[in-house]
Amino acid sequence: MKRRDFITKTALTTFLLSELSSFNILASPGSSLKDVDFDKVNAALLTEDASAKFKVLLKWMLDNGWIDYLNKTLSLNINPANADIAAYTKNQTFAKAKGFDDFMGEKLIEPGYPAGSLLYHALASPRVRPAIGTGNYPSVEIIDSLEDVIYGLRAFTADEMTDMVLAVFAYEYRPAYKTPHHLHADMVFSRTGISRIGDCEMNYDALNRCYTNKPADPAKVKNIAVTPARFGLFLAKKVTGEAGITLMGKAKDGEDGTRTFLQPIRKIFKGDALLDTKELSFSEYHVNEKLNSLVKTFSDHFNNPIDAAGKHLFDINKPPFRVDSRNSATLVKSIGTGSSVLIKSVPGALVRWAKQNGKQAYYTVKKQDSAYFAAMNTAYVGNEEVLVFDDLDKQVYREVNPYDVPRNTPMFVNAKFKKDGAMPGFIHLERNPRGNYLAALFEDSICDGCVTVDTQNWSSRLLPDHVSHNCLPAFSIITAPDFFPLVDNYDLAGFDFEDNTSNFFEGGLYSFCAERTRPNQTMENPITKKQAFDTHGDTFTAVFSESKNIKVISGNKYTETSKREYQSSSFLPDVCSGVFAPGWDITYANDTRKADGTYEKVDSYLSTRGLGSPFAEDMKLCAAMNGMWPAASPDAARTYQGSMDTDYRNPTAVPLMDKEIGLHKDSPACKELHLFESTGWDGEQGPFLERVYNNVFVNFTDLACADYIQNAMNGQMDMSVLRNLTSAELRSRMACLKLCINKLPQTNFDQEIIDDNKQKMVGLTGLWLVSAEKVDDWGKGAKGLGIPADLVGDNINWAIRARKGISGPGYLYVFANTDKAKPIMADNLSTKRRIQGCLKLYVCQVTESGIAWTMIYGDRLTPAQKLVWNA
Repeated sequence: MKRRDFITKTALTTFLLSELSSFNILASPGSSLKDVDFDKVNAALLTEDASAKFKVLLKWMLDNGWIDYLNKTLSLNINPANADIAAYTKNQTFAKAKGFDDFMGEKLIEPGYPAGSLLYHALASPRVRPAIGTGNYPSVEIIDSLEDVIYGLRAFTADEMTDMVLAVFAYEYRPAYKTPHHLHADMVFSRTGISRIGDCEMNYDALNRCYTNKPADPAKVKNIAVTPARFGLFLAKKVTGEAGITLMGKAKDGEDGTRTFLQPIRKIFKGDALLDTKELSFSEYHVNEKLNSLVKTFSDHFNNPIDAAGKHLFDINKPPFRVDSRNSATLVKSIGTGSSVLIKSVPGALVRWAKQNGKQAYYTVKKQDSAYFAAMNTAYVGNEEVLVFDDLDKQVYREVNPYDVPRNTPMFVNAKFKKDGAMPGFIHLERNPRGNYLAALFEDSICDGCVTVDTQNWSSRLLPDHVSHNCLPAFSIITAPDFFPLVDNYDLAGFDFEDNTSNFFEGGLYSFCAERTRPNQTMENPITKKQAFDTHGDTFTAVFSESKNIKVISGNKYTETSKREYQSSSFLPDVCSGVFAPGWDITYANDTRKADGTYEKVDSYLSTRGLGSPFAEDMKLCAAMNGMWPAASPDAARTYQGSMDTDYRNPTAVPLMDKEIGLHKDSPACKELHLFESTGWDGEQGPFLERVYNNVFVNFTDLACADYIQNAMNGQMDMSVLRNLTSAELRSRMACLKLCINKLPQTNFDQEIIDDNKQKMVGLTGLWLVSAEKVDDWGKGAKGLGIPADLVGDNINWAIRARKGISGPGYLYVFANTDKAKPIMADNLSTKRRIQGCLKLYVCQVTESGIAWTMIYGDRLTPAQKLVWNA
């Protein structure tokens, strides 16, 4: 088929079926199909010279080594001098090659389907890695241009052309491991995109085809780059349930089968002949109103003096109280990338003093205010998302969030920076606030908003006006950094109730993509100036692919995501948490209070205004509560476990190693192995064991004394510590932790021995993981970072040399059963550290396939103590 014949055939199919859709949508007495002037239709649809754009792409591929790579690797014969698109749409036979085993297509170009187009898979899949320089890998603009060519060839069916709308989607191409169906690599969509704040400019990792939070400047490796979300405009079809789509995660209520979703059919691009427009201009509007909601809700706490003229010192509708992207250039920026757009946060300090016109803002901390570890607590949420273990004869379950306490204002507000009387400085409080005093307010760049396109003046001979003149916006969230960008909740499947046990006492693996709550109902559409989101639109956070299999791929398993050989981050909701206590990525608000003073979930909507102020305050509390959101928030439970209520001390769920949480100068690693003192990812230092006469104590940081705001402002946080951790590594740590808890004579939170194996689970253990060390090869032994030299005998060989049956990579875990009956004491050498006595210690050499452990009495060490090792 000649090029003109091929494009003409596609064009005519598009035109005829588009006209049929107009008839279906606008059906009324007397409606009929329009007369078709084929010459005019051809002229209209061929104004966008797809061949010219394709020719530019082929030249780029030739110049950068991709044509040669594909021809040699896949036994192809691509001739870049031939830019006839029709020649690339014929079925091909490809040689087998790494990175192409999850490709579902049979053509170099599959009209309308990037996932079925080998050229697109080669350029867009992070699994395809030719041995060429990273500078020769495609940019987002190159990939976007190829999308335009492929989608521009899409022919529609009559069924597809009913219930059509124009809508903005966040989207990306993923290998089969991370698609909803796990059958093949595919385009993955959502009506919500997630961008993340940072203090450095965004950095595209061309090798992995994603944006990384690692700054481009090697000197700033400890900092964090902003990461954007990519959005595009699509012609989409309204579908019910999974008719035409496959969902990633299902709603808890089981009602997805009756919900309305939007299925993207065809991308709209610049110069698109489907619409009589040459331009495609995206608009965004984002709002940060955390401080505004705080000072309005607690106006009696807000220090806002009035001058002689009756004017308040602060205007709470202006920055830093209310910041919007229309009036501030420091919140959000949009960057066009061909026919799509990147929405990103403007880089800046993660935490900043809240100032207006150079004046610092304060609020009053009162004695009667509820305090939670040096933060003012504005709402009490009870035991939401906590394991219920009152009756362990029955199955343990997680307390459900009833959505009856909306997060209408920041739930936790930092209260550690006390105004120093009439002086310009501050007193940094070491412990919990006692009131009455003025505390400094802080701001961050977390916000939410919408992304849309102004189509009001567009025209089309193919689409009815009510379709072409209306654009449904996407929801955009700009939120906290992802400390584990290479891991998401689904990567950790198997550790949260899959076997009726859970590693997580609090929080868990519930993914945001399964949440069915409306986007911010107060958000304004920047084009129409009306409410941006439909009151009934609760499927915005769904993540899905189109249900289209061109070719069935057999013999490959892509469900075990931790086995993937590539490492790539994402900006869709499935990498976010659906746990709102108050939340990591976002939370919910509710402005509809019933007559009896209660709230209902049906009236709730997604909003960032209830997140911690600033975000680092809640980050500290989340980390201390076993991470809460394990694929984004680090688990620092073992750093602070002695600070928690003795009735339920959140145990570690996803162990971080000693070096990752920081080595104290008095720890065995520093005192005896002579490692340098260090701080961890959060600027704090982990626990360690110390011997005092014949007793062993855990020395740990008091949670009330730790201050992530101070650490962030002083540059003490190190984002490089965790960013390269993979799902395989975290799963290995968790599996070994689970094996230890199953084998050890575990105690519960009351320090009572548990004999019933059904009750043994990581989430309910009373044991404290004091030291965790990664061992690359047990055949070479461990270093013993957490073992005091005088714990048993005069050396630590007994702990670091592999016992029988222990080989290969693994971990050296040291657990403490602390003495609940004795008080926690202050460390005389540090105002922020505490010590607690140990009843027993358990030293474990563990791999995923085996364990050897021994017990030591921590309250009566003897020189002649004999060790008994158990398997």
